[in-house]
Amino acid sequence: MKFPLNTSIITIEGEYSPQSNILNNTKAFSISTNVNYTPVFDSDPKAVGVKKGGNNNETAKIYLNKECADWILNAFEKELSNAGYSINDNNAEKQVDVTLNVKQFFVEPWVGMWSATIYSILSVDAKVAVRGDKVYYTRKFVSYDEKITFAWPDRMFEERILNVAQKSLPSIVKETNMLLTNKVGDFK
Repeated sequence: MKFPLNTSIITIEGEYSPQSNILNNTKAFSISTNVNYTPVFDSDPKAVGVKKGGNNNETAKIYLNKECADWILNAFEKELSNAGYSINDNNAEKQVDVTLNVKQFFVEPWVGMWSATIYSILSVDAKVAVRGDKVYYTRKFVSYDEKITFAWPDRMFEERILNVAQKSLPSIVKETNMLLTNKVGDFK
């Protein structure tokens, strides 16, 4: 029996490695996180892209090893912990809620005549709110990664997804820290 080419599956198994270093003034805050994710493919919350053949035809869907929202949440909490924040600690001096609204998380090759450029993008609207305060802050983060290659084995897609996440998530942690450090007096 012959299957159509687009029924192939590539699963990204790589673990996210946090990039943040210990930041100042993190001990006073406990951060609760939430991720809202709109899937690229409506009925497929684990899919993050497509692989294409030499004729620019789709040959496979690319999946994370868990649902995208869970994968991003886990990676973001690793970044926060690595930076020195406690996660969901009700005994901390200040409770902070961070919501990541993931607008796009995708990888795809653009196939040319002699090579392909593998593009990945992560677009996130981050919302930071200190509990009990009437003000919240939002900011958009967009990270983009590309690699030109003559061959595009499965590992190239995994590298691009991990790279784009490792560009965005540490930036969100750093900016959250700057906000909390500079606005700590406003949050009392």
